[in-house]
Amino acid sequence: MSSNLMLRWKTIRFPWRRRILVGVDQYGNQYYETTKPDPEKGYCRRKVEPIAEDVLSYNTSKIPVQWHSWLRYTRVDPPTVEEILLAEKKIAQTVQRAHILDQKWQQRKLQIEQEAQKSIGAGGDVPQETSAASSASAEPIEKPKKQVTKKPIVISPEPAGQGDTFEPGSWVPSSRR
Repeated sequence: MSSNLMLRWKTIRFPWRRRILVGVDQYGNQYYETTKPDPEKGYCRRKVEPIAEDVLSYNTSKIPVQWHSWLRYTRVDPPTVEEILLAEKKIAQTVQRAHILDQKWQQRKLQIEQEAQKSIGAGGDVPQETSAASSASAEPIEKPKKQVTKKPIVISPEPAGQGDTFEPGSWVPSSRR
């Protein structure tokens, strides 16, 4: 109760106050605005007073995005508590939906691997001894690589070939003397 009264007292705009409390976020950070505009910039300064007393333990990711935009003057009015809670709810829903999609993709991936194992097993090439759990943790099967014949490197001062077979000419610096 007393902290609530103290916060209300800080929000009252008395003429002798240099800064006014504009709002508090759910982490306890307090946001202030100066009463007199800065003569050089022409607008009031906005500051955050973090709840962490130790400067080294202060984490800027604990400031909501809405308050960041207010501090940087990209929004005029400070955010409300409801607005911040709604944004956090949307973030939680997005994370939950991403987790569900990730699980569906993992199931689909296992299904594709099992179908591939069945088709390989039907051909008689590789015996089917792996389970779905071990196939997910196993390393991917390497495909046989085509052997590429390397052409001998011929250094010529003139460019040769056209299109895909183009070889730039060698460069020999001239002496200064």
